[in-house]
Amino acid sequence: GCVAGLLSAAKLITLAFRHFHDTVLAVLTGFMLGALTKVWPWQETLTWRTNSAGEQVPVSQMPVSPETWTALYQQDAQVFLAVAMAFSGFALVVILDMVGRRSHNISSGSITK
Repeated sequence: GCVAGLLSAAKLITLAFRHFHDTVLAVLTGFMLGALTKVWPWQETLTWRTNSAGEQVPVSQMPVSPETWTALYQQDAQVFLAVAMAFSGFALVVILDMVGRRSHNISSGSITK
C-alpha cells in the first residue's frame, strides 16, 4: 500500500508539474520552507510531557540561533558539522541529478557533453 501510494503521488506530481510548472514549484517550495522549523537543528523545548514509558518527551519547541542554543544547554552547537552535512546533502542531490540526466541521455541515444 505504501509503495502504491508513493508511486501514485509521484505520478500525480509529475503530471501536475508538466501542466502547472510554476504553481507546483511554488507549492513545493512553500512545503520545504514550512518544514524548516521542524528540521532546524537548534530547538528550545518550551513544554514537556511524560510518555507511557515514563520518559519526558518534548511537546512544544521553538527554533533558536546556534548562539542561543549554546547558552541554553551549555553544549557546543556544532555549526560546522551542521553546515558540512547540509552541503553534503546538496552535493549528493546534484550528483544524483547528473547521473540521472546522463543515464537518460544514454538510454535515449543522444549522448551530449
